[in-house]
Amino acid sequence: MKFKKISVSDIKNSCSNNAYLKGRDYFQQSKVIKLRATHETESTVILSACVSGSHSQHYNQTITFTKTGYYLKINGRCSCPVAYNCKHVVAACLAYKAEKSQQNTDTKKACLNWLYSLGETGKHPDASQEFAAYVLHQREAGGKYLLSLFTTREKKQGGLAA
Repeated sequence: MKFKKISVSDIKNSCSNNAYLKGRDYFQQSKVIKLRATHETESTVILSACVSGSHSQHYNQTITFTKTGYYLKINGRCSCPVAYNCKHVVAACLAYKAEKSQQNTDTKKACLNWLYSLGETGKHPDASQEFAAYVLHQREAGGKYLLSLFTTREKKQGGLAA
């Protein structure tokens, strides 16, 4: 999803409290059978999902997330009798939220592993030789980073030359 994340409050605000509580139980019971993003842009995501109901009946959902400013609107259609923003839609939304959170965690771990690997060569540069260095600045609390590259050399008294 291009927009940052789906929050639990976004899901709660779009569905009734009863649908949220039952849908959370369905998600925790792993009743989401299929989940796939069929369309993703900066402001819209469309999901196709299938959730197992209480009597092993399978229900299909088409869920649209629309981001407008700071607000996320969830429009979930389901083949169950309730038909709109029901417990099956909630379960699918929570599964998508969990999937996106896991992807973000995996990406962060991969970046950190790459950064740590840069210092594992065991070689120390010759103090007279220039080498490439980088500075990684976190620009926003949400995880945007700025990478600055430059060449430098080690000073005799320690530190790096400007």
